[in-house]
Amino acid sequence: MEPTDDFTWVKVLGLISLFALIAFAVWLASRSSKKREEDERAKVEKAVSEGIEQGILNKYGEPMCVICGQVATRYGVVTGRSWFDKLPIVSRLNTLYSMPWRYKVEDDYERGHRLCTLHRKAAERRLDQLHAQMRSEHAQFNASLQQKVELMDQGGLDQLLREDTEEIKRSIGFKGVVRRSVEARFGEHEVHVLPAATTDRRDPA
Repeated sequence: MEPTDDFTWVKVLGLISLFALIAFAVWLASRSSKKREEDERAKVEKAVSEGIEQGILNKYGEPMCVICGQVATRYGVVTGRSWFDKLPIVSRLNTLYSMPWRYKVEDDYERGHRLCTLHRKAAERRLDQLHAQMRSEHAQFNASLQQKVELMDQGGLDQLLREDTEEIKRSIGFKGVVRRSVEARFGEHEVHVLPAATTDRRDPA
C-alpha cells in the first residue's frame, strides 16, 4: 500500500473520531438539558402541590385571589414613592426635615398575582383613601406647629420666661437666696445678735 493510501485512512479515522466526539457531546448536552427539564418540572409540581395545600393555587395550578378564591389575574398593591422623592437630594431633605413622602399605589411584583380584577380595584381605592388620610394628618400636624410658632411670637415666649422665673424662685426659696448672699458677703459667723445691755453697775460681791 502506498503512503498516500495510509494518509487517506488516517484522515478517514480522524473524521470518524471527530464525528463520534461531536455526537457524544451532543448526547451529553441533550441528556443534561433533559435532566434540567425534569428537575424543573419536579420543582414546579412540588410548588403547585404546596400551593394547593396552602389554598393559594387551584387544582390546575392557577393562583387564587386571596380575598374571594377566584382565579387571580392581577398583582396586589403596595405603597410606593414618586420618582421625585427617589432623587437622592430630595430624599435626604425629606428625612432631615421629616417632610411627608409623595405616596402612590404600585404593583406588588414580589408576591405575584394574588387578586382578581374586582378586588384589585377595591385594593387601589382603599390604599388611595389611606394615602389621602395620611396627607390630611400631615397637614393638620403642620398647621398645629405653625399655630404654636405664632403663639410664641405673640407673647407666649415672654409668658413662658415669667413662669420659668417663678418656678426657679419657688424651687430654691427666694429668702434662702437673700440670706446666703449676706452670709457670703460678711461671713457666716459674723452675722449674729449683740448681747443685751445692763444698767446694773454694782460691783460683784
